[in-house]
Amino acid sequence: MGYISSDTNVWLDFHAIEKTDLPFRLPCTYIMFKEALRNEIVSPPDLLSELQENGLTGVEITIEEFYYAMDLANKYVKLSGYDRAVG
Repeated sequence: MGYISSDTNVWLDFHAIEKTDLPFRLPCTYIMFKEALRNEIVSPPDLLSELQENGLTGVEITIEEFYYAMDLANKYVKLSGYDRAVG
């Protein structure tokens, strides 16, 4: 079983077509930076709990990943901090 690092926009799109459970049928674990889960998935109010019930797992980033994300900030100035953390 593999891991897939996901982004807020993906889950909003699946929610819009009422198929939030669909990706969780695949043999993998979806992960997302914990801070992004708390701060980006705020609307609709029940979406975060629905995703977590389906198996979306919040993860911390390592210090190496943090510094790598900081390096990416200089190279890709339009990326948000959360997008750099999952890149």
